[in-house]
Amino acid sequence: MPDHPASPFPVAPSGQALTTRYQDWMALKTNLLWIYEGDIPLDGGGGSLFPESSVAWLVLSGALTVSYAGQTIRAGADEWVIPRPGIRRQDFAPGTHLLSIRFQAQWPDGRPLFDEGLGVSFPRHRFPDLEVRARALLGAARDHTPADDPTLLGIRHFSMGAFIGIKTRLLEFIGAFSGALIACGLKPTRLGTRDERVLHALSRLDNQPLSHKFRERDLAVEVGLGLSQFVRLFSAEMSLTPKKYLDLRRRETCKRMLINSPIPLKQIAHDLGFAHASDFSAWFKKNHGIAPKEFRDRFPQGSNL
Repeated sequence: MPDHPASPFPVAPSGQALTTRYQDWMALKTNLLWIYEGDIPLDGGGGSLFPESSVAWLVLSGALTVSYAGQTIRAGADEWVIPRPGIRRQDFAPGTHLLSIRFQAQWPDGRPLFDEGLGVSFPRHRFPDLEVRARALLGAARDHTPADDPTLLGIRHFSMGAFIGIKTRLLEFIGAFSGALIACGLKPTRLGTRDERVLHALSRLDNQPLSHKFRERDLAVEVGLGLSQFVRLFSAEMSLTPKKYLDLRRRETCKRMLINSPIPLKQIAHDLGFAHASDFSAWFKKNHGIAPKEFRDRFPQGSNL
């Protein structure tokens, strides 16, 4: 396999580098969920999704329409489509042939690396490196991908070398993916200069065990501020309070556990810091409008695009 040197870190259209501290980048979760090139599944012609991941589609033939939150994207052959993570409807013309990459590039609170400004589409030829990196990733994963269902990559057994090879290609793809989106005018989440005390608080909140009790006052003391001053400073940088930030992380973790695992609800409640399953159910219903069991039962498992 040819060696592809890593892409330089993206630069904003203004020429200003989009940076944050190395220890903050360490919190970014990156994983390949699956990649394949082929025709859409028979059950992939529509439906509502609630993915927790990012997706990039290169339409090789056919056409697709993606709709959500009042926005509609239509794309045909030789176009990339990057939809916004979240609930959406997607419809594919019969015989549509795709290069499909689903992956995670998200912070501990569940917010993806790119969010505001998505979805977008652009011609295949505009960013040739994006396809080069995608096909290098496809090549690294091909020998390990189940032929009958590429979406089952996660249950395959890997050597450390094979895993590192795929991870390396994934990071190179994310670099090209980020460069393309920045060139389209988007900006990565959580980047830019911040007060060091907010950065310290973010690091603590990202690593705080969700089963442990959290008090904003304790974190304020740790960064050397009064409670109201700390909450005001954090809110100015992050647009939400530390308590709400941690609760958002708890909600995202809960959804992932309900969607991706058979863990009993009682155990999920304990892992998220609830003393009683009834308290957990009430909290979940308040935030999502339905009980956790109903959410798990309703989650659509059929579409694997």
